[in-house]
Amino acid sequence: MPATVVVGTQWGDEGKGKFTDLIAGGMSMVVRYQGGHNAGHTLVVDGESFALQIVPSGVLYPHVTPVIGNGWWLIPGSCWPRWTCLSRAVWPRPTCASAAMLT
Repeated sequence: MPATVVVGTQWGDEGKGKFTDLIAGGMSMVVRYQGGHNAGHTLVVDGESFALQIVPSGVLYPHVTPVIGNGWWLIPGSCWPRWTCLSRAVWPRPTCASAAMLT
């Protein structure tokens, strides 16, 4: 299975999330492999703004499976509000690697 990898080299703020969302329409899965609660980005779709933290880019495409990888530190109480705010969009379900750190 071929893969496209988006990697930043400047410790964030390079536009990785925006670029990933631009190419996600042609993908079946988008994986955020590592990070924490400070990792986020904002997407504007049809004039509506979505501030995403933790949630992978591509989540607004109904055919894309968004995955949170095993390099994440997750606090479930912090994740849930971010996921439920997307339920009115097309968020099918949070998919999380079994090895992600839960605190």
